[in-house]
Amino acid sequence: RMIYFDPPYSHDYAAVLHAVGHGADELLADDGILIVEHHVKNALPDISGDLRRWRLVPLGESCLSFYERD
Repeated sequence: RMIYFDPPYSHDYAAVLHAVGHGADELLADDGILIVEHHVKNALPDISGDLRRWRLVPLGESCLSFYERD
C-alpha cells in the first residue's frame, strides 16, 4: 500500500520516480501511495509517469512529497 523513499539527499531521485511512476500498476495498489523525503531545495515533479503528487509537507530543511496513482 505504501512505498517510503528516503535516500541520501545527494542522490538522484529521478530514476526511482521514473521506475515507480512507469510501473505503478505493478508496484502500487490502486489506493497505494509513494512518500518521498527530500531536501527542500530538491524540487520534485508534480507528475511522474502514472503518479501525481497530491501533497507536499515542508519539515524544516526537508519535505515529504506524497504521490498517488493518477
